Amino acid sequence: MIENQTQMLAHLVQRDRDVRQRLDSHDTLSKNQQSAFQDLQRTVGDIAKSLKDRQGGPSSGSHASVMAVSVRSEQEKEVVVDGSYLIEHDISSPEEARR
Repeated sequence: MIENQTQMLAHLVQRDRDVRQRLDSHDTLSKNQQSAFQDLQRTVGDIAKSLKDRQGGPSSGSHASVMAVSVRSEQEKEVVVDGSYLIEHDISSPEEARR
């Protein structure tokens, strides 16, 4: 009887170690993802600030520079930055993508 209880206790101790290792792995992964997300936020903030600080925008007499960013999600969208305006197009269908 004591031998059976000792085996059960040893099994529980090993299981506890395994769970703690998994939790440590998840904690590390979570911290890495949080850091990457904060870096992304900082980068997007820097881009937004530089766009805001940009003087004027495209002049009416010259060819305007346009930047486009494609964002993939359940519905594919294209965001076009023209001067200080953001224009969002739904390009989910092939007909929309050709425009």
